[in-house]
Amino acid sequence: MENRKGGRPHIGNIVSVALGDVLPRVDTYRAEHGLSRAAAIRTLITLGLENPMINAQTPTVTADHIRELDDAQRALSASATDRTDLRYMALADTGDGEVSTVVAATADDRGWDVLYTADDLLAWLDGTELTDSDAAVVAAEVNDELSRKR
Repeated sequence: MENRKGGRPHIGNIVSVALGDVLPRVDTYRAEHGLSRAAAIRTLITLGLENPMINAQTPTVTADHIRELDDAQRALSASATDRTDLRYMALADTGDGEVSTVVAATADDRGWDVLYTADDLLAWLDGTELTDSDAAVVAAEVNDELSRKR
């Protein structure tokens, strides 16, 4: 005959996690929602995993993006008929983790996050031509700034 223990049958894998100073917050959530501690933890983990901010891909600006921005701004500036027609290009996060070079106003109209503008690049260059090393430095600075904002 098999030696069986009483109690609830095992369901799923058991994971031991030290919650430390988070435990009181879990217990508050549990009490407010009438859940067991285990159910509260499962619920909170599920809510966190479903959060679009957690699952959003973080765009990375590369030196190629900076060169593309510079080229696009030069082309746009050359086609401007006068100063009032001059628009600025921008690198924008289209929401899918990709970086696109667009007219800044278009990014605003579509609700995309503007990551860096040609106006900023022109100020950084201060009248000099963009070099490959400049593009790499600017890309690193933009990514540093983006990581501080997140």
